[in-house]
Amino acid sequence: MTGPIPLRISLQNEWANDIPLKFLWTISLFPRGAAAADTLAANNMSDIGANISSILERYEGRNKWPVIDGLFDYQSDPSSQYGYMFAQTVALPNDGFSIANSSLDNSGGFLPSYIGGDRSGYGASNGLSITFLETNLDIIDNFIRPWIIAASYKGLIEDGKEDIKCNIMVNYYTRAKPGQEGIPVFQHRKAFIFEDAVPYNVSGDELTYGDVTFGEVSKTVGFAFSRYYTIPVA
Repeated sequence: MTGPIPLRISLQNEWANDIPLKFLWTISLFPRGAAAADTLAANNMSDIGANISSILERYEGRNKWPVIDGLFDYQSDPSSQYGYMFAQTVALPNDGFSIANSSLDNSGGFLPSYIGGDRSGYGASNGLSITFLETNLDIIDNFIRPWIIAASYKGLIEDGKEDIKCNIMVNYYTRAKPGQEGIPVFQHRKAFIFEDAVPYNVSGDELTYGDVTFGEVSKTVGFAFSRYYTIPVA
């Protein structure tokens, strides 16, 4: 039997055309490395934490906004395969560019031509958002909130000192291809990289004596970045 429905079913029986498991994903935050700055480069997230502390001590004074330097590394997969373990959701930016019409006076019934405008920018209304789960050693108040405050003092212009920007990788996984099942039984299918990322916004806290909801133990953080792209995966 031929027709569009049997053809679609036949195609979706192949791994490449199967519907992915969208809940299988990981996220990793990692430093830009020694090439990113002249001095006080960050070679791990602990180095970024130390640079945050140095900036805040200068502007806010000692013992204010303490940072647990190694908290990101401590709460991440030690094998470096699966990244940070307490990220709950990730929202990626939209992309596109504007279209404008260019018309001439007295052109009668001729349709105006169209021209391409600016590509969509990345900022408060179109950025990368990550929701983190609160734990007893809270990543928000022991690392990210001080990070935001330090970035507000340092600014986003590169100056080659006390690097506090990072790169972020979002990995997508799905079922393993037939014949490649094993442990684990999933396979890397695509990834996004966000370069020169820094947090700029975090939702506030709310305390109650009532029942605790999921929203009260998770906080969403907005990240600014300079560029993003996909990378090939095996």
